[in-house]
Order: sequence, then C-alpha cells, then structure tokens
Amino acid sequence: MDDTADMPRELQIALSYLDDIDGQIERRIKSETHNVLIRAQTAQEIQKGDLALAHRELDKLAAQGVEVKPARSMVFFKEGLLDYAVATAGGPETGDQTKWLNKAAEAFGKSIQESPDAEAYFNLGLVYKILKRKSSALEAFHQAEQSSDAELSLKARKEIGRLDPDGRMQGAATGSASSGGGGVAIGGPSKKPHWGFIGWGIGSILFAWIHPFLFFVGAGLVAWGAFKGKPD
Repeated sequence: MDDTADMPRELQIALSYLDDIDGQIERRIKSETHNVLIRAQTAQEIQKGDLALAHRELDKLAAQGVEVKPARSMVFFKEGLLDYAVATAGGPETGDQTKWLNKAAEAFGKSIQESPDAEAYFNLGLVYKILKRKSSALEAFHQAEQSSDAELSLKARKEIGRLDPDGRMQGAATGSASSGGGGVAIGGPSKKPHWGFIGWGIGSILFAWIHPFLFFVGAGLVAWGAFKGKPD
C-alpha cells in the first residue's frame, strides 16, 4: 500500500517535487563535472521551479493550520543537497564553490531549525569540513553520531576521528553541540583565540618594568586575542 495515500494532497505534491529534484541533481548537476557556472545556472532553475513549487504547496497547508515543519525540513534538506552538488561535482577551484558551500550550510541549517535530523547534521558537517571550519564540523558530526541509524552514526564517528584523531577538541565540540537550541550555530564563522595577539600581549606585560605603559598595551593585546579571536 502507498504510504502517502492518507497524506493531504498538497503534501503528496510537495514530496513528489522532491523526488523529481533527486533525479535532476543526478542528471543535470552531478553529470556536469567541468563547469560550476553551468551547474549553478541549472540549480537556480531548479530552485525557482520545483523547490519553489514544493514550498508553495506547504504554504497552502500551513495556511490551513496543518503542521508542516517536518516536510519543510525535507525541502530545505533537498536544497542543501542541491547546493552541495553544485559546489563539489568537479571543475577548477573558484570562489563560486565557496559561495555554494555557504548556501548549502544555510539550507542544512534551516532544515535543522525546522526539524532536527541526524542526516542534515552529517551533511552540514561535510560542508563545514570543506570550508575548513573544523570546530563547527565537529559539532555537527557529534550531533549526527547520536543517530539511531547505526550506519550514519558510524560514518559520523569516522569523520570525527579524521578531524580530531587525538580527541583534543572533543570536550569543546560536544559541549557546544549539546548546549541549548539543538547544537550547531548556523551563521558566520565561529571564533577561536588569536594566540599571536595573546603572545605579544604577554610579552609586553613581562617587559612592563621598562615602562608601565607596556603593561596596558599587553593587557589590551591579550584581551583582543582572547575575545575577538579569529574565524575558525
């Protein structure tokens, strides 16, 4: 029996659009391995087409008071897969890859905000890994590792091992991932201490016996390095 038979008509249509998008990602995005600009143009057509239509069907249901968060999460997840495919299907490295990776991170983040899901966390971790946002990637993979899907949990564990083989970042990553709001912060790059400024500051403080002013310079550098930091 068809599991969708008892679903509202609008929901059946929205999910059907997502099935079509899967096919388009394979045929039109991943098959174009040489030119990210062509993939980007195709992705924009899909976003304005089937993705927009899926959102429209869900909007109709939401207007009727129907809970659509899980379905909306699926639409954003599919958008993330689309953006990720644009960035990673091949071709020369350009700024366009980074742009589409950031779009993928945003889409996976929206999917998680609508309805947290381990697969979305795992894919978000892959995006952050490519963007070299190590601690953010670890936070996402730690969330994915909690999945009841043994295979997905294992894949997440392996990614954690690759990023943090000595376990040195485990406490910070798991602490951040388990603190309020469901885990990984979505948005701008996370910050870590700028040890260069901190080192200069400590050096200035040590030489404050030469001139008291160096103490204040050093304290300022330490504070700047500790609190302003630099992107992860």
